[in-house]
Amino acid sequence: MNRGRQDVLLGIVFFGGLATLLWATTALTDLSLQARPQIQVLFRDVSGLRVGDQTYVLGHNWGQVSEIRYQQSSLPEDRITVTLELDEELEMKSDMDIKIMDASLLGAKRIEIDPGVAPQTWPLGLPFRGRVQKNGIDALGDMVNSEDFNAIVTGLRSAVDNLNSSDSSLGKLLLDSVLYDQLNAAVQSARRSFEELEKGESPLGRLIYSAEMGATIDSAINRVDSVAAKIDEGEGTLGMLVNDTETAENVKQAIESFRNVGVKIDTGDGTIARLINSTETADNIDAAIVNFGDVFAKANDPEAGIVGALIADAALRDKFVSIVEDVEAIITEAREGNGLIANLIYNEEWTRSFDRILTQVSRAVEDAREAAPVGTFFQVLAGAF
Repeated sequence: MNRGRQDVLLGIVFFGGLATLLWATTALTDLSLQARPQIQVLFRDVSGLRVGDQTYVLGHNWGQVSEIRYQQSSLPEDRITVTLELDEELEMKSDMDIKIMDASLLGAKRIEIDPGVAPQTWPLGLPFRGRVQKNGIDALGDMVNSEDFNAIVTGLRSAVDNLNSSDSSLGKLLLDSVLYDQLNAAVQSARRSFEELEKGESPLGRLIYSAEMGATIDSAINRVDSVAAKIDEGEGTLGMLVNDTETAENVKQAIESFRNVGVKIDTGDGTIARLINSTETADNIDAAIVNFGDVFAKANDPEAGIVGALIADAALRDKFVSIVEDVEAIITEAREGNGLIANLIYNEEWTRSFDRILTQVSRAVEDAREAAPVGTFFQVLAGAF
């Protein structure tokens, strides 16, 4: 290989390495020959933020911190000005948020920007203000130093003191052997109760462990659901009462009628009202009840009338029973066809004969009634001569 070719190859390697170095510098350090947009943010403090720390927009790398400057100001929140160099223009809304937060557990910082979503943009000329988001250690320190945490520690200390004292309920439970034995007995009793439940012999045990009982309850729930569905659909009397406006109106009218009846009873109109409100009617009812009592008392007295004699006099009762038996015997004989009455009732020939006799007697009576004026005339004539 001649010397000229070696020089060319060496030049290519040299300029290639230089180009690679330039590219790496540009890519890793965000070096750009074009002017990039900048914004300035006011902070109370920057909590260890340094120039070159990264700036993120919603978690996406968007630039870096190019300058941190302190300036005297009457407002504490305006004394630190941080200049952010952004890769692209960023439209900030009125609800934007800029905060300094931890980039790693080693103490590095970064700036996180939320541009916001409000329809109004950030007013032109109004400075951006940021805040510092506390890390976990700072938050824990604030919590430890807070009054609430101190109150919690005080409460825990008081609880521990109560545990060590036999005056408290929990202390007695831990220190008093009698109370411990009672609690242990209660636990054992509860354990036996649960064992009985697991056997499924008691009603509650069957309710929990019996498949048959579960099926029965499920069936009952289904029936209730079916009834509720029918009521909701307006089926049956209850469904009409719930869903039918006409039935509801009728029920309303019936209730109104009952109310009117109650008003009339209360005001003394009608028989029921007199029964409830009239003292005279009440006295009459009391007198009637007393009279009924006297009647029943006489009914049990054999010397106070025929009813009392029939009920209380054994001899008269026996005679009455004998008469009833004789009448029953006569009726039995008549049904069997024995005697004149039986023939008159059950014998058709006797019935026809008796009917003919009645007809003849009726005719004779009519003839006598018609002949009565003639006989009277002859009696008067005979008396005249």
